[in-house]
Amino acid sequence: MGNKTVIAAVAAAAALAAGLAAGCCGAACGRTAYRAGAGASRAPAWTSDWIEVTAANGVKDDYYPVQKEPEKCSFRFRVMRNADNTIGVEAFVRDDAIVTDDSPAGSISCPTWKDDCLEVFFDGDGDRNPNTRGPEWNDNPTPCNAGGEYAIAANGATQSDYASAKKCFGELWGGVAEPWTEGGARAGTHYLLWFKWDCLNRPAPPPGEPVTVPMTVCIHDDDDGGACDWALYWKGNPKYPFADESAFGEIVLGAIPSGLD
Repeated sequence: MGNKTVIAAVAAAAALAAGLAAGCCGAACGRTAYRAGAGASRAPAWTSDWIEVTAANGVKDDYYPVQKEPEKCSFRFRVMRNADNTIGVEAFVRDDAIVTDDSPAGSISCPTWKDDCLEVFFDGDGDRNPNTRGPEWNDNPTPCNAGGEYAIAANGATQSDYASAKKCFGELWGGVAEPWTEGGARAGTHYLLWFKWDCLNRPAPPPGEPVTVPMTVCIHDDDDGGACDWALYWKGNPKYPFADESAFGEIVLGAIPSGLD
């Protein structure tokens, strides 16, 4: 299916919803309670598929020369349409060393890309712009008017400086980053995020209709402090994956079942 992935949002059964109300089920059962931020309800809706991204099938950012073994750094994610008609993104990032020295905990405007982090990119207007960062492809972007980059570090620090909804964590988007453990040891980081449609600079679609979201998801990995060592994307142009929307993938979110909107 190329760059298009169909993910249908499904209603949680009553028994599942009751279990989720108690909190996180953990990675073992593959389910996590939806944690709402400001302006979002707690009602969950779920997707049916996880997308696995490794060094073997993902897109590596050419800017970073270091390459990591798949067992040391990889991720899986899913995109959901929450029952309150927000977009949810959940990810488990496997990482053998967690470093967040450039991202002060609590910050909503810091260089998360230098550290272990998760980034979500939206092409809100679907124009497939090949250059959202201006003629220099540098850190002084032209205004991103529809979507852009939303990032959260492994310690919960965030940045949306390169997005249409700038510095709005806790208002137009939110979420958590928390340790993910296997066998009593930390395996990496679990992320659970929500986004209002304002983050894509577009009105919320009707709850009863499916919607296509051009986007991509990536992780940055820092093992020793200082600059990031490498970045791995689900879909993208290896040369400028953060700025070239033409190579983003597509997620098709199903309609919200009647009675949940």
